[in-house]
Amino acid sequence: MAAKKALEKAIKKRGKKLIISSVYRSITSQYLRYKYFKQGQCGLPLTSIPRKSTHQTGLAIDIEDYKGWQPYLESEGWKWFGAFDSDHFDFFRSGVSDISKLPIKSFQQLWNLNNPEDKLLENGVFDSKTEKRLNQALADGFPKGEKCSIECGFIFQ
Repeated sequence: MAAKKALEKAIKKRGKKLIISSVYRSITSQYLRYKYFKQGQCGLPLTSIPRKSTHQTGLAIDIEDYKGWQPYLESEGWKWFGAFDSDHFDFFRSGVSDISKLPIKSFQQLWNLNNPEDKLLENGVFDSKTEKRLNQALADGFPKGEKCSIECGFIFQ
């Protein structure tokens, strides 16, 4: 909530629309971006390894017109990442929550539900075992059978 309020203040100060090209990324999104970046696919710019990306914390943005926005964002606690990733800003203030472990733990739980013979530790840590299973997971997701929908507590259509 603090990052959102800081963005609102910066936008109000500048009096202009802020165009954000990237914000929060789940573990799967960051993993695929990194994989494609390393393979030179999709024309992706610099991409951090999954366990190191601040986009997974929910406290990072990539924007257009970084030079114009830099003084406004920095006055509200956003730090410019530097020339090597010029459109990137991270939010630093005390009392903010890092949510990066939640989607990792969710993946681990879904993997375990669908692969009971090959379980992962459900700790929200992106370790080599989790990375290996993420690479093995189907792009379409996990099975959508009756058993899964009942155990997961939601209905698939």
